[in-house]
Amino acid sequence: MAKRSDWRRSGAKYTSGGLGPERNAQSGQIVTALVNHNETTLKYFIKENDRTILRAANPNYDDIELKAEDQIQGVVIKVLKDPPPVNAYREFIYLKEGHNQEWNQVIEDAISYGIKPEQVRNMMEVQWGMLQKMLGKA
Repeated sequence: MAKRSDWRRSGAKYTSGGLGPERNAQSGQIVTALVNHNETTLKYFIKENDRTILRAANPNYDDIELKAEDQIQGVVIKVLKDPPPVNAYREFIYLKEGHNQEWNQVIEDAISYGIKPEQVRNMMEVQWGMLQKMLGKA
């Protein structure tokens, strides 16, 4: 028996014919997968570090770690309504997990200013180095 997907509740919709038979998914693609031998699910296929996980479009659902007996059944090739990109999803996760709202605002500000993550990292390293010198720790 297939469990009802949370995909529809996220606002994304798919149609028949929108699924390709490709079973070699790339990280960030949307796939259908058979998990626990009896549950079909539609999720983001994510490779993080040494883990392969299936991530719901709705951040209220837990990740599913892909096991050897689970299988990718296909890759979504057509979506009627654009799903949120993986990065937008990660922002939802930060909010869900209770990360500090101030950090989220700083990230949004940096994005609105066109500042790239590497630039922020470099600025922080310069500022940290100057502080260490001022404190006589460098």
